[in-house]
Parts: sequence; C-alpha cells; structure tokens
Amino acid sequence: MRRLYVVTYTERMTVRQNPERVPGITLLRLEPDGIHAVWEDGHGSHYPYRFLRGNCPCAMCVLEGTNQRVVFEKDVPEDVIALDWMQVGRYAVQFLWSDAHETGIFTFQYLRHLDGELRG
Repeated sequence: MRRLYVVTYTERMTVRQNPERVPGITLLRLEPDGIHAVWEDGHGSHYPYRFLRGNCPCAMCVLEGTNQRVVFEKDVPEDVIALDWMQVGRYAVQFLWSDAHETGIFTFQYLRHLDGELRG
C-alpha cells in the first residue's frame, strides 16, 4: 500500500446551525500537531491526528449492528495525518487521511464527545 505524505494546511469558515443543537464548527484547521476546531459557542478543540483517526466511526472501523470497534488508535500508523476535509450537511465533517481512509463521518456531537475524552 502506498502512503501519501502531503501536508496541507486548510482553513475554512462555516457558520451554520445543526439539528442536534450541538454548536457548529466556525473554524477548522489542519496543523502540524493535529486538527484544531473553534465552535460557535467559543470553545476550542484540538485533536491529535492519530487519536481522531483511531476513533473513526465508520462501518470499517466499528462493526455495524454491534458497535464493536475493530480499528483502534494503536492500529493506526503513528505518522498518519489528515490531508483534507469537507463539511457533511450541517452536522458533520469528513476527513481524507494519509493512510487513504476517507469513509468516517464525524458528527459535531461525536467530536464534542471526543473532546471531552481528551480533556479527561
């Protein structure tokens, strides 16, 4: 498998409400140390790349029906990075990872949950 090692620094603005009443993301940046997000309520989040890739919620990483995780952070290459991202509707974002994974849709609600895990 060939790996991509292109680093891009993407900054996009989106100010939209979402139906789950979780604050939306107003700014998302891909930086050398991970993904940085600023939320509509002013909260700031930082997600290390490997942590976020290892918590991908897609059906390849979490078995449908059982919700059993089959891909963990320890299974993800240490040097994985997000190459790009796109907004999905008004409720989520999706990342293109350097290990060619791209199917995970990270809802704003799930990202806020992961932020809480990181903060302990």
